Amino acid sequence: MKKLKLITEFDKYYKDSDLQKIVRNNPLPIKYTINNYDCFFYSADLFGLFEWKIQKNDLTTNDFINDYKNGFEQGLLHLKEQEEIELQNFDNKDLREGTISRLKYILHEREFKFGSKGLLDLVFNKVPLIFTEKNIFDYGYWNGIVYSIDDIIKKAGLTLDELKTKDKKPTKKDTYLFEIGLKLATGELDEDLTFNEDGKRTEVNMSYPKLATKFNLDEQHLKCTLSNYPDQSNRSKNLLYNPEIIEKVLTRLKSESKEPKEWFLKEFKKQYQ
Repeated sequence: MKKLKLITEFDKYYKDSDLQKIVRNNPLPIKYTINNYDCFFYSADLFGLFEWKIQKNDLTTNDFINDYKNGFEQGLLHLKEQEEIELQNFDNKDLREGTISRLKYILHEREFKFGSKGLLDLVFNKVPLIFTEKNIFDYGYWNGIVYSIDDIIKKAGLTLDELKTKDKKPTKKDTYLFEIGLKLATGELDEDLTFNEDGKRTEVNMSYPKLATKFNLDEQHLKCTLSNYPDQSNRSKNLLYNPEIIEKVLTRLKSESKEPKEWFLKEFKKQYQ
């Protein structure tokens, strides 16, 4: 496996060099055509490392440039194929609000790489100093996602303010819905729910007060979620209309190496299909 370590060289030779100063003067993203394919970099320093003609152990950063290109190409497809987010999502008011919330979560919260919170931190603030095929592919992939988000928000007429987020402490509502989502996703409530032959949830087998008490959940938020209340006054209490909490539930399960129930994914992703 190819591996190029530049930790020492970055600090000793690249940092504060004329090359670093020059590339940091470029407006972001920086366009780089690789084998007749236009790629973009949101990190000036990562772009600078590819421009840097250093050679070590018979390897240069240019030996990994196609890995970046391949990752970037795949990253451009991520929104549509993995998140099911397309331009038409913004035409419907309800879908628009939910999609903006999901994009904010991707940009500011989701952990694509251990120790890095949100995609913006990853592509703007992190620079890989150990080049491997997978590592550089991943950085190309993540930059491709950001470029596709950049493109779709421009076409949808969004402003940057709509994608800004502020650090906030979880509200009671957030906590209630997270607990409900976790128990639904893991199947803890399945024995008290009815499913049809296609695996779709159809009804609840006991009263909401009893169900809420049994699983120590908030009755009002549980009822709004399982009854799928869509009206404006109740939708904030319905898990379906809180995609950032759904994302946090799925992230928690992933961190614990658990798989969510298939019915849960189908029901709570349908808002964005």
